[in-house]
Amino acid sequence: MNKLNSGFRLLLTLLLLVAVGHLAIARDQKSDRQRFLYVATPGIRNDLTLGGHGVLVFDINNQHRFVKRIRLDEYGLNQNGDVLNVKGICASAKTKRLYVSTLAHLLCVDLETDTVHWQKSFDLGCDRMSITPDGKTFICRRWR
Repeated sequence: MNKLNSGFRLLLTLLLLVAVGHLAIARDQKSDRQRFLYVATPGIRNDLTLGGHGVLVFDINNQHRFVKRIRLDEYGLNQNGDVLNVKGICASAKTKRLYVSTLAHLLCVDLETDTVHWQKSFDLGCDRMSITPDGKTFICRRWR
């Protein structure tokens, strides 16, 4: 009898979790909040055949449909003018800025104008980085 009650409670709990999950997904899809996925390319060496040079933007609420490309034409290049591969990416919703690092540079992209706000060079590179939610503190680890 105890095993039957335990099994029934487990089944009831699982059904409840599934129902709550479906409600959360349905509510999120009806939300007016826009959600985007930002992908900085090239991510594999300097291979431009897999996305080119820039930031690709996808609409998460619309089955990850491609929205646009933010061009980085004159940025993230080495001394010979060749594209450097991307090492890291992070963003601040508060400041509406996206940060992209390469082997030698850190770029700041203004997401309201889709333009590069600034580019800074680092002798030891900038590998991966983090930013606080308020956008005030930025940590960039050097390339290893």
